[in-house]
This record gives sequence, C-alpha cells and structure tokens, in this order.
Amino acid sequence: MLKMIGAFLLTGGCIGYGLSLNITMRRAEAEMKEFIYIFQMMKSDISYRKETLPQACCHTGKKVGKKIGEFLLKAAIKTEQEREHSFAYHWKREGEQYFKDSVLPKAEQKLILNFPEYTGFSDEQMQITVLEEFISELSDKRADMDICMKDRQRVVMGLSTVSGLVLTILLL
Repeated sequence: MLKMIGAFLLTGGCIGYGLSLNITMRRAEAEMKEFIYIFQMMKSDISYRKETLPQACCHTGKKVGKKIGEFLLKAAIKTEQEREHSFAYHWKREGEQYFKDSVLPKAEQKLILNFPEYTGFSDEQMQITVLEEFISELSDKRADMDICMKDRQRVVMGLSTVSGLVLTILLL
C-alpha cells in the first residue's frame, strides 16, 4: 500500500513539475504581450502628444504601473536627472534590474534591452518608424513563442508523465 502511495506521489510530483514549466511559458508569453502593448503606447505618445522617447516612457510607465511600469519610470526619470548619460544607458541599467526576475527568454530580453540604441532623439518620425518596426519584430517573436510554446507544453507534459511512470516502475 505504501508503495502505491509513493508511486502516485512520485508521478504526481513529476506531472506538477511539468505543469510549473508550462505556467512559466505562459507567463513569458504574457510578458511579451505586455511589452508589445507598452511600445504601442509609447508610439502613440510620441506621435499624438509629440513627446520625446523618455517622456513617452515616463507617461507609459505611470499608466502601466506594476514592476514593468517602475522600470520605465526609473529609466525616464534617471535620464532627466542624470544628463551625463543617455536614455539608452539608463534603459539598459534599469532593464537589467527588471529582467533579473523575468521569465522572458534571454534573446527577447536582449532585444528589449537594446531597443533605445535603434532610435534617435531628434527626429520624431524616425522614432515612430523605429517603434513600428520594433513592435512588428516583437509581435513576430511572440507569434513564434506561441507556436513553440504549444509544442513544448505537449512535450513537457508527456515527458514529465512518462518520467514519473518510469521512476515508479523502477522503484517498485
């Protein structure tokens, strides 16, 4: 009887581990969607409110809130306070702090961290164009994540279930 209980617990633990990996993948996709939304809001602020990139970042950070909003606010505020460094420098520093707890894959993190290096401060239309291209690139990455995530979720659940059963058989 104890062996059966142990077998169920072992199998359940492996399945639970697979579920936790699936939840992490879903969180990464949700975080990517949130960044796409943020960049769309920043683009709107630049085109309609005629704000600079740091101002749009600050305005968007206030609207978004949460930890991601703090990242945006800190980058914008530090750019205004510490004029010896560029917005790209502060974006990267604050982004590195934000991404310590992020579930986004490293490639997407790097892409987002390098975002300001592609924009210019003087030309509003160029910033809007770059933001549109960046949003498009993030959307493509998110679509790829979605396709891969569905396949990975099936594989993870299958492998975790099979590994639980194999371990149970070995231990019985």
